[in-house]
Amino acid sequence: MKKISIKLLAAFFLMMLVTQPAYAAFINEWTYSLSYELSDYTNEAGTQAGMDLVNNPDGWSLTWGVDATHPEGSSVGSYDKTGTVATNSSTVIEDHLYHNNQVISADTDSLMSGKLSATLTLQGYNPYSDTVATFSTVLEFLFFETSNNFFFPNTNDVFILLNPEAASQTFIYDDWEYSFSFLSGIDPLDPDSLSNMYMGPPATDGGYISVLDLLHDEESPYYYVPESGLYFGWETAENALTWIDSELTVTGTPPVPEPSTFIIFGLGIATLAFVGRRMQRKQ
Repeated sequence: MKKISIKLLAAFFLMMLVTQPAYAAFINEWTYSLSYELSDYTNEAGTQAGMDLVNNPDGWSLTWGVDATHPEGSSVGSYDKTGTVATNSSTVIEDHLYHNNQVISADTDSLMSGKLSATLTLQGYNPYSDTVATFSTVLEFLFFETSNNFFFPNTNDVFILLNPEAASQTFIYDDWEYSFSFLSGIDPLDPDSLSNMYMGPPATDGGYISVLDLLHDEESPYYYVPESGLYFGWETAENALTWIDSELTVTGTPPVPEPSTFIIFGLGIATLAFVGRRMQRKQ
């Protein structure tokens, strides 16, 4: 009877293991790579005249405003980045975008808008997984080459993202649901700051107009009013090289046993107790 009880108990636990669903391991840490490609760009006239795009193995740069007086011009560019990030945490991606903000002549072409094709790759590192998840999206932006008139309180240039939500996504990886954002930590731009930045007067107008006014003007090529009323992006100081950092955040919910697992486990404990009492009586 003792041998039969032990066999029955072993069979019960074997059945319990077999009937439980098999899940992949939850990822606690990831390796990532993030790269940008400038897939489109225009100047204030809606063309690509006066701008020079150079691609290299680990990034790219776009330069404009070059002339005899300003041989350096202004430029924007990016570098590919790799690293690790823990689930339910963030890591700062340093120095992956930059703007070399230099004074340029008013009669040279300037960047006005562009599209960044972003590619993010995630792979489980702890525990390791063979699965490689690749995500592609396009970030659109407006760029304001502000006037360098010393009478104005703010001569910073400014990038404004038109679709920052495109940098976030929820995905399934090895049976579990996660979310990521590689623009975490970017705060809204100050409206007062935007209202104190001024662009040069158009040919048909005798006065300057602020960045905020251009964004609100339906007749302007810069017209953009987000539903939230908040503008996201970066300001870059004049006569300086500004590196633009952002944060990569990955979130997920660690697995917890399903109610059925607790029930079966409880039945196993009850069976052990029952068999133990029967064996004590036999003795």
